[in-house]
Amino acid sequence: MVDIVGLASIGDKDKFRIAQESFQAESRAESMVKAANSLLSITHSLKLLLLLSDEAQIAHRRDVELRRVQQEKIEAQKKVAELLDELFQRPCSSSST
Repeated sequence: MVDIVGLASIGDKDKFRIAQESFQAESRAESMVKAANSLLSITHSLKLLLLLSDEAQIAHRRDVELRRVQQEKIEAQKKVAELLDELFQRPCSSSST
């Protein structure tokens, strides 16, 4: 937009310079319109992907991952309990001998 406004300056210009600036302004405006249309198309595609995405599959993968993490947590808790039992049983065994 800054370039287009800069091209629109008024001053001593011959017909060639005016035609050249006009062509540049049209080219830049056309480029901006193409970019805007491209952005609109991308936005539309993203909206469709969101609306039509397989939410059931996403939820299923999330649930599987949640169960896996919960199982790992339970296993880690058991391992910590075993290690704590070993730690607390050793001093008692050595003090009785």
